Amino acid sequence: MKLTKKIAAFQTEQKLAHIVSELKGKFSETNSGYIVEHSKDFLILQQTDDFQLEGFKILPIDQIKKIRYNKFDKYVDQIMDWEKMKEGIKSPGTIDLTSWSSIFKTFMESGENIIIECEGDKLFAFNIGPVVQVKKNSVSIQHFGATGLFDELPTKIKFGKITSVIFADRYIDVFSKYTRKRA
Repeated sequence: MKLTKKIAAFQTEQKLAHIVSELKGKFSETNSGYIVEHSKDFLILQQTDDFQLEGFKILPIDQIKKIRYNKFDKYVDQIMDWEKMKEGIKSPGTIDLTSWSSIFKTFMESGENIIIECEGDKLFAFNIGPVVQVKKNSVSIQHFGATGLFDELPTKIKFGKITSVIFADRYIDVFSKYTRKRA
């Protein structure tokens, strides 16, 4: 089955997707959850962990190597159903999945904090904060560090380096309540 059709089927049937993404430099990443939205270039996954629904992750489709649904995934999916967790599967709202630019413009308008991950090929960057600028080939985020302090200057990230975007999850929501500006 072609990947785009598989993505559509997983979304329609609310099947637990075990997604393997191939990143630069022979690195791979796996994510599990439910596909809640997709376009020709991106999908939004409502992540799962320990039989709980978590926040959302945007993945570029061109990095996806495979989507698995084996006997283990089926059983976890069944447990999610028995625990009534699948009743909470939802779309995160209106996010324009046309391009990285349109995605980040959505977040800039909302002002919410997000995580931008850049993984693979010797680069493992994790940036958290609000989007402050979107250009043709890059996004700037007002990153805050492990002590909740915002950096003095925004961090510029080229679209080509981005492997995922996380939003509306517990880590971001809790940490965001305790951010501070530098004195």
